[in-house]
Amino acid sequence: MLVPKHKQTKRIFQCVGVGVGAYLIVLLVIPLLGPGWHLLHGDFISYGGWRIPVPKGFYAGKSEMGPTMWKHTLGTPLFNVPYGHISLFSRPHPFACDRDYSRFEKGVTQSAGQSGYQLESKRTISVGKNSGYCLEFTRLSGEPRSLVRCVVENSVVVLFYEGDPRYISDFFAALQGMSLESTKSGSLYQYDGGR
Repeated sequence: MLVPKHKQTKRIFQCVGVGVGAYLIVLLVIPLLGPGWHLLHGDFISYGGWRIPVPKGFYAGKSEMGPTMWKHTLGTPLFNVPYGHISLFSRPHPFACDRDYSRFEKGVTQSAGQSGYQLESKRTISVGKNSGYCLEFTRLSGEPRSLVRCVVENSVVVLFYEGDPRYISDFFAALQGMSLESTKSGSLYQYDGGR
């Protein structure tokens, strides 16, 4: 049985309408993941013995290597729009500046240089009662435009940022807001042993 031409046209328009609607929903929902995550989980995660703030507008998730935090803006993932991505990893042994810093700086700088990044700054930041050592890189073309790599003295936690330069201040605020966990932090969103 043949379907009349006007009904075929109507179905095509309905399918296109559903596709456009789904597309718009994706564009609008993704930027709301950050505020939604904060509503459900609070403002901190627990990882490697640290209480780590999740910056406003970011949401946290899990990867094989450790927790990640993302900030998406309107247009993600379909357009090239600003984003921020923070990854946390564990080192095999606690970082000691006098023993490990030169190897850290050389390795990170070499790896970043291979991707077209130039070292922009070196920073030492207060992280709880410890110091954090950070290297910041930028490049003129390609995404992400900014990288920051940080290690924390006497800690196994390593923090990486990549994304738009406008969210680097959120990354550094999270780094400075880190604190060693107390034994009573069971209500935090935890990544190193379950919830």
